[in-house]
Amino acid sequence: MHTNNFGSNKEFVVSPLATVDELETTHCKDYIQRFLNGQQSEKEQRNVGFPWSREGVDRALSSVGGTLAAACSVCDELERRNIESSSSSGLEMPPWAAHVAGGTHHAFYDYGEGFSVFSDIAVAANVVLQRYPALIKRILIVDLDVHQGNGNAVLFQDRSEVTTVSFQCEGNYFSEKQKSDLDVELPIGCNDATYLMTLHHWLKRIEKLAGPDFYDLIFYQAGVDILEDDRLGRMNISAKGVQRRNELVYDFARRLGIPLVIVWEVDTHGMQMIGVPLSTHTLRSTSRPTSIFAGQPKTPEVLHIE
Repeated sequence: MHTNNFGSNKEFVVSPLATVDELETTHCKDYIQRFLNGQQSEKEQRNVGFPWSREGVDRALSSVGGTLAAACSVCDELERRNIESSSSSGLEMPPWAAHVAGGTHHAFYDYGEGFSVFSDIAVAANVVLQRYPALIKRILIVDLDVHQGNGNAVLFQDRSEVTTVSFQCEGNYFSEKQKSDLDVELPIGCNDATYLMTLHHWLKRIEKLAGPDFYDLIFYQAGVDILEDDRLGRMNISAKGVQRRNELVYDFARRLGIPLVIVWEVDTHGMQMIGVPLSTHTLRSTSRPTSIFAGQPKTPEVLHIE
């Protein structure tokens, strides 16, 4: 456990590397192997946004592995609570965990784009659906990055067990728009008031339609590129607006009693700005340490490239 300024009950853990088997729950086997072995074309590398490197492989695998580890941490806590339910007061808040290097939502089945090689949320969702079938049957993805979660929209098309919700800037598409289960378009230059009013409206609608027992797990893509000083975001949301956005999502999860996995990719300043870990007045976890996964291991010993 590392000393930090985000509370005394939070455990920072190095993100593990995703395995090939885990990636194959979501992505094409040939695509996975070509990426791992540096066999992608120049066009494929341009679409992703950076050249291939061994460090890039570790980063991509860590991005997925950390989000999956966060999701499994939440599910393991749920299993513990079920075992101890006879002595529980029933007043515990839903468990949560976070990953500070995830949110790669532009990856598709057999190609990547927009700095996304593999979809960490999609892999994590597919793995926990398989690994915890008694606990996790329906998943909600709430994507509040400035760009549409286009990869996840396609990966979960016609999948009734996963609902994709994406809020995005209507003037900030860098590739073909896809169809999420719910897409909410926000205007270029959108300010705090418009953004927060719109988010509040749709969270209330989802809450009313779904109720407390419909979803078993929420993945929250807490992108901060909606900030006014993001040179590519094209929106005008203040730091306080982002904090309030997060509180709305945390309150939504708390009211419904749904466990939460948070993913974002920001530095320490950004973690403080967006209210990490979940501020105590919005969502308390358990007395046990909450895991926040970050970074990548120095050696990819768990990976065996064929």
